[in-house]
Order: sequence, then structure tokens, then C-alpha cells
Amino acid sequence: GAVKGPGPHRPARPLKNLDAARTTMRPWYIRPGSALLTLTLTGLLVAAPVHAAMLGGGGNRAADCLATVEVADSAANGSRKAECDDGDAACDDDGQKDGVCSFLVRVCLNSTALEACTPSSTDAVTVAHAVDNGDRKFDPEFQALQSRIDALDLPDDYEADDCTAHTTLTVALKGPRRNGKMGRGRKKLKLSAYGVASGRALRDRDRILFRCRAGGDGRYLATELYSGSFDRVARQIFGPSCALSGCHDSESQAGGMVLLPNAAYSQTVSATPANAAAAADGLARIAPGEPGASLVYLKVTGELPASYGSRMPPTGRRVRGWLVEILRTWIIGDAVLGPAPSQGWVTGTDD
Repeated sequence: GAVKGPGPHRPARPLKNLDAARTTMRPWYIRPGSALLTLTLTGLLVAAPVHAAMLGGGGNRAADCLATVEVADSAANGSRKAECDDGDAACDDDGQKDGVCSFLVRVCLNSTALEACTPSSTDAVTVAHAVDNGDRKFDPEFQALQSRIDALDLPDDYEADDCTAHTTLTVALKGPRRNGKMGRGRKKLKLSAYGVASGRALRDRDRILFRCRAGGDGRYLATELYSGSFDRVARQIFGPSCALSGCHDSESQAGGMVLLPNAAYSQTVSATPANAAAAADGLARIAPGEPGASLVYLKVTGELPASYGSRMPPTGRRVRGWLVEILRTWIIGDAVLGPAPSQGWVTGTDD
């Protein structure tokens, strides 16, 4: 289970039969001298939170100490879960009821906090979905965590309780739904560590679930979550449905378009689409005031000719009808803000 950690430093204790253990390791062992990408970071060793717990992540208990994950003590639920209520300052690092739980974590190698495991050395740790190579589950926060791990003394890290700098893992609630209620959000961190522990060459596979629950009665106003109508469109529609690896993220840029929230406005409003047929027909990606002349809107609804390409998103859950209506209402705009405004709340998009 989760334990307080990390424990006090004590000298590493290399095994007498370490060389023999390594000669019998399986093919996944990364031998000394293997090339590893190392990113130099400053301030890597920072003080742990006063109330912290160490999660082993499951798997082989004799190997759990190779790589452990430290979270706020109040968030720990057993050895494989971290849970928090949005806005609870004891586990949500920003302390704000904003639809996102911010877990402050760090990875510790050769942990002395787990009694069932005696560490000797850790040689490599990999984080799943940390490489932006077309992986649809790529997460830049996992990439940041991997960079901090790579900056440790790997391979052949004999230092007890050798921890990374802290990294924030954010878990957004799902919603808001039509009734204003938010659903629980979740994110799964997967680590694989290789090294010597409990007298043997071992592999440690960890799976830790981070879960965010809605604060209070679970009801949120759109104005508590977003700064305006377009911010809502970008973050609730474009972000989860379109700005995905392999689609409209900064790496893939399908159709020459990036729909990440910080780029989506200039990439869509009054922009000429890459699709030749749509451009020839006079469509814009978003035509202010004209949903029917907005290719992005037509792709979200699926009401488009084959010459305009496939609907968005091409796979997975479609954008819900009431969210499509928010997109349409924003494109039309109102008498105060005009069509498709970059700032402010268009009437009918803030409920």
C-alpha cells in the first residue's frame, strides 16, 4: 500500500553478486554504457511535500522500489490510486474549483520506503505515451515527467531515494453536461523500470490511476470553467475532439490546421481551408455569422459532401448535439459581440 516517503537517506548497498546478476538479465536490461537521452535540468532535487505518500504502483512487490511515485498523502488510495476533489487544497495543487485537479508528483528511484523491496540500482525508467510520434495517447505532461527521469543518474543509479523534480499532472473533469454537472476525470500513468532489487535483476511495471472528482454538489457554471464563448468552444469541443495526436495537434497538423486552444482562433476564423473543393465553393474554416459556410462546423455535424472530406472526429465519440449548438451559436454571435468573437460571452453559450 501507499506509505509515507521517501524515507531517510542511507548509503546504497551494492550487491556482492551484482555482476553475476547482470550477466543473467533478460534482453530488456539496458547495459552500462548504453546511450540514453539526457536533458539537463536545474533544481532537480527539491524538498518533498510535508505530507506525502509513496505509491508502489502494483506489480512485483520485490521490484516496486525501483521506481515509485510520490503524491500528496491525502490523495493516496492504496498503492495504485490517487484521488482528489477539485479545489481541495490538501491534494489539488492550485486549490481552485476550476474543473481540473492538479496533482504534484515526483518519481523516486531506489526507494527505501517500501519494506517488501530492497533496492540496489535502477538502470532505466520509461513513461508510456511520453513521445509525440503519432501516439493518440501522447501527453506532454508525461513527456515532461520522462525528461525529469532522464536527468537522473541513469543507468547505474545506486543512490537511495533519488527523486526527480516535481511535475504537475492535471486531470480535467468531464463536462459540463447540460445540467451543469461535471463527471469524474481520470488519467493513468504507466511506468516501466529496470534494475536490481531484492538481490535479483528485475523489471517493475507500475500502473497508477489519477482520478479527479467534482467539488461541492458537482454543479459548475460555464463561467467558472472558461473565460468566454470561444474559450469554451476551443477547450470543450476542439481540444478533446480535434486537437489529438495524428489529427490537429502541433505535430500532425492535419489539413494544415492546429486546433490546440492557444492557436485555434487564428487557425479557424476567416481562414481558407486546405480542402480545395471547400475553398473553391467559398467556405472558410469558420465563416463569422455563417455556420453553413464554415467547414469546421460542417465537419463536426457530418452534414457535408464527400468532396469536403470526412467528418470530425473521424473516430471515437461524436461531438454531442448540445455542444454543436454552442458552436453554432458562437459562430452566429449576438448584437453586442458580433459573430464568432474571440472574447466575451455570446448570449446562450454560458449556461
